[in-house]
Amino acid sequence: MVQQTRTQRTGNRFTRLAELFGSEPIRARVNRENDFLMQDFLEFSSLATNLTSHSRWIPYPFLVERVKKLSDEIRTLAEVVRVKVVELGGQISSDALRVPIAHDPENDTRELQDSGSYGYLKQNVGRLVRDMQTHSNLCDTLQHQKNIIGETDAANLISLMIADMQRQGKELLDIVMRIS
Repeated sequence: MVQQTRTQRTGNRFTRLAELFGSEPIRARVNRENDFLMQDFLEFSSLATNLTSHSRWIPYPFLVERVKKLSDEIRTLAEVVRVKVVELGGQISSDALRVPIAHDPENDTRELQDSGSYGYLKQNVGRLVRDMQTHSNLCDTLQHQKNIIGETDAANLISLMIADMQRQGKELLDIVMRIS
């Protein structure tokens, strides 16, 4: 039997403690970050899809372009989040990639008949306002997530997303005010 020195025994003990206690909190933190980012991905994807559907009814071409640009920016944020999820070892199911449209005015034949009416515009502006509120809530959620996960790469990514989201929120507000 080979005898170990005291330093080797102490080193082995600390290595064993690190295996028992050190790796699990790291894994739990990464899992929490992954859960947050997957939730963010779904929110971003849904919001981008809804904004794309709004671009179909907006009566002013210059506002349609701005809404499409915002939708593309949010879709890009969703893709960045998806890449980060994969980088952290998570995966997003193919079902999550197919985001349903919350409201599609082109498929609603009742509304197509009245598409020139004030009620049609008012109803769709109401939907755009709800999506603007969803956007604002998502920004608040991102800030909360950043506070929970602390200083990590995911928190840095979330900080960048918050800055983009705040700018986009101002632009959405401007679009709603111009349509109303």
